[in-house]
Amino acid sequence: MQQKRREVEAWATGAEARPLSDSLEQHAEEGHSGPSYKEEDMPLITNADLLPPVTVGVNTTLEVKYNAAFTAFERHLAGLGMRYLERITVQGVDGATATDLTSFPSQFIPVTDGATGQVIPRDRSATVARAILQEDPPGDDDELRCRIEIVPVGFPQSVAGATDTEIVVG
Repeated sequence: MQQKRREVEAWATGAEARPLSDSLEQHAEEGHSGPSYKEEDMPLITNADLLPPVTVGVNTTLEVKYNAAFTAFERHLAGLGMRYLERITVQGVDGATATDLTSFPSQFIPVTDGATGQVIPRDRSATVARAILQEDPPGDDDELRCRIEIVPVGFPQSVAGATDTEIVVG
């Protein structure tokens, strides 16, 4: 699985120009049957970068750049109505602890149906009050990072039902 992830990352960063294999076909070729979860069946985030924040007066602008890579399977799901919601959360970092401070407005990523992988460059910015980013005591620098999530939206809702009632003698 790590080899597949490296191949996808190489392709997504442009290091290797080749289409991504369809994960379900590969799954079947490996001798597996039925549905299963595999790590590479989810969108891949590469080259994530929080640019240096720019503060003007009481406001700070944050800019995040990254690539969102989608397999042919995920693109086919998009063609069937699946949508991919981008969530970017700004976190204050102290050692190993991260605290959510604010979020960028969520956006859907425009994934299109297709037979090969698709890489979508993302460049998002948000301006917030500097005070929101104050996670350390005044006078100390604030360490920030952004957590990027791509959330699939559009799977059918769960369905529930019940059987008829039977009597157990006894």
